[in-house]
Amino acid sequence: MEDVIASVSSHGEFRLASGRRIKLADVWLPLEADDFGRALAWLQSLAGRPVLVAAPAGGADRWNRIPAAIAIFDDTSPIDLAELLVDEGFAIVDAGDRPGLCRPELLGREERARAGRRGLWAGERHRPVRADDLERLQGLVGHFTLVEGVVRSIGERRERTYLNFGPDWTSDLTVVVPKRTWAGMRERGLSAATLKGRRVRARGVLDGWQGVAMEIAAADMLEVLGQEPSRR
Repeated sequence: MEDVIASVSSHGEFRLASGRRIKLADVWLPLEADDFGRALAWLQSLAGRPVLVAAPAGGADRWNRIPAAIAIFDDTSPIDLAELLVDEGFAIVDAGDRPGLCRPELLGREERARAGRRGLWAGERHRPVRADDLERLQGLVGHFTLVEGVVRSIGERRERTYLNFGPDWTSDLTVVVPKRTWAGMRERGLSAATLKGRRVRARGVLDGWQGVAMEIAAADMLEVLGQEPSRR
């Protein structure tokens, strides 16, 4: 649908002329990033601009915001704001509470921005943390974090599956996968057999449960890195 940007909040949320509150789907804007002020100033400068809004099925979130894609018009074609923010290193890909990404291709855009050290990727704060760096992970409990490591063992239970990144699940990193998410991963060909020994990147909020844990609510939040199983 067509609409007009009325304002952009200090948290990067859009209020449209129609009265709808929009959160950009598939991305998270880290407010504490050094360059966020510059990105926010640009977003707020878009007030009054006509936009195209595409909202996936599912309705508003718990804060009454509608996750949606927003595109502004230029002289030739619409510009997707989430894509632009990811390309410039101002946003991190995140499915949020949704069961999957509407645009999984954003992960590749983020990878290129990270490789180019653009925006927030220029520093170390948001770059992926090693799964065995427990001291740093403990310091990031409560924060959205990217973690990379080798899956050492997997425990499949009725309601959850546990991906263990060390020999002691009570102190090492564990990625917790709810039953519904695990079913989605299996549909993509991922299983205990195919994931064990693989190097992966997980993204989500760290919890201080049994060492350090991260629950992922969407299959897209776990990326298998490389093509060959790790031999480590």
